[in-house]
Amino acid sequence: MIIDLSGVDNTPKMYIKEEGYYTLKCIDVKQHGRTKNDNPIYKFYFQNKDGELYIEDVIITDNTKWKIKQMADAFGFTYDRVNIFNFIGLYLVGNLVQHKVTNKVGQIVDTLACKSFAKSAKLTNEIPPEGKVPVTYETMPQGNDIPDISYDDSEIPF
Repeated sequence: MIIDLSGVDNTPKMYIKEEGYYTLKCIDVKQHGRTKNDNPIYKFYFQNKDGELYIEDVIITDNTKWKIKQMADAFGFTYDRVNIFNFIGLYLVGNLVQHKVTNKVGQIVDTLACKSFAKSAKLTNEIPPEGKVPVTYETMPQGNDIPDISYDDSEIPF
């Protein structure tokens, strides 16, 4: 079997390893499948200022919507019908704590879980208007339509 590895980044991913309060930026939201009861599973990817990752898995049910609500409130959303893909690029503070879980092979391992999310006191998010659809591949400018944008990267928090 021949596998094309061009463009593959082989840099190991670094994950947050210690408990504490972290300012986190949501860098991605992906659907990760469905449960046996057909509930969607989403992974929320967060990154701290040092580039370390934290991943929050959420199974969407009536009993777990409080976690999404807590994230939405921490980001600064003021309306109830929230598109979770609008979380990408926004900041919050996560209180990460150690807890034990059983992995897929039956081993009990220590992992981090977010006990709570809160607004960042230092960073302000620009919340999209209610009903705004995030940019998708189909709606992005193509070819010569892409504007030339220059920016000062010293203004980026991380």
